[in-house]
Parts: sequence; C-alpha cells; structure tokens
Amino acid sequence: SSKSIEAFRLDEGSSALYRFVWDELCDWFLEACKPVFQHGSEDEKAETRQVLAHAIETVLRALHPYAPFITEELWQKVAPVAGRGKGDGSESLMLQPYPRADLARCDEKSEAWVTTLKSMVNACRSLLVAEGSSLRAEQITEASLGRYMALADQPEPDLLIRTGGDCRISNF
Repeated sequence: SSKSIEAFRLDEGSSALYRFVWDELCDWFLEACKPVFQHGSEDEKAETRQVLAHAIETVLRALHPYAPFITEELWQKVAPVAGRGKGDGSESLMLQPYPRADLARCDEKSEAWVTTLKSMVNACRSLLVAEGSSLRAEQITEASLGRYMALADQPEPDLLIRTGGDCRISNF
C-alpha cells in the first residue's frame, strides 16, 4: 500500500488493504484466534489479544490515508491496548509512522505451513459446497479431500489425520 500511495495509485493501495483485511486478517487470523479465546489458558488468551491488538492497530495506521476520521476514532481505542498510545486523546494517528514491512522477520517455513493449511481448509470448504448441505464436516475423508487437493494442484493430504470428527494437521 505504501508504494501505491507514493505512486498516487490510491485505488491499488486501498484494494490491497481491503484484500489483506478480509482475506488474511478476518478470514484466517480471527478464525484462528477463536479456539484460543474459547479453550486457551489465560496467558494464551492475553498473548493472542495482544497480537490481535497489534495487527488491528497496524491496519488502522495503514488505512488512515484512505479513511482518516474513522481510523482516528478507532485508533484512539485500540492503540493503548496495542501499547502505542495513551488513549487520552493527546496523540493522533495522523502523527504515527506508516507501517513498513520488516522482511527480516519473515519466516518462509511458517509461511509455507500456513499456505498448505489454507489450501487444505479451502479444499474442505470446496468439498462441503460440492457435496451439498447433506455432508457434515466430520464426514470428510482423506480420499475425498485428496481429490479436491489434486484439483487445486496441492500436495496430497498425508498430514491429515482423523480424530473423533476433527480434522487435525500433523507432521509439519
């Protein structure tokens, strides 16, 4: 998004942020947080809350050039939780630095793991849609999932094991 702003391509920047917020933050990260908030220890919940607050605060800084008033209002509430602001209105999002990627913190192995996990979940979703509402998630077998993984040009799901109706990933 920062390159798009510098090139005055606000349409591309806003579109990239939109895709990130909906396709990554909401569709995957928030869904991954739910089990922690439902079944995690208090320490796990606190850590997840902190990471989520940091992610939302960073998104608000990225969105600020596109939607300044609402992001300012939301940032005033989120920034103190994320450890970036006092929350008393004495600071402004407008004066905060625009987020920059720290490529040294990228973990290619973790990104590959998440990409495979997403492919498997998407294959499960496609299988449920293709088989209709009569199929329940716990009825998905490795063979049927393998068929959809192959259609999606993904590796066989040999890392999928069945445990009482849950799909769990192992051997990564």
